Amino acid sequence: VFCLVVSAAVAWLTLQARLPGTPAGQVFKVAFGAAVVGHALSHVLESIWKGLPWSTTARFTFDGLLYAATTAGTFAWLWPASF
Repeated sequence: VFCLVVSAAVAWLTLQARLPGTPAGQVFKVAFGAAVVGHALSHVLESIWKGLPWSTTARFTFDGLLYAATTAGTFAWLWPASF
């Protein structure tokens, strides 16, 4: 469910930044940046405020980067052509 919520937010942010018909590379950059915030950076706060070990945060952040790349790649692949 969390991945769907992040993907919905990424879809909305990417649509605000890029119109249909935008080249896939530009869509990937915007979607990747938005997805990194949702998937990868959330664990940093847990290390700062809750004392989660930084090694665990590093692993979660790496996983989040993979999720973000997958999300961005999917958005770039399926981005609609111009009307």
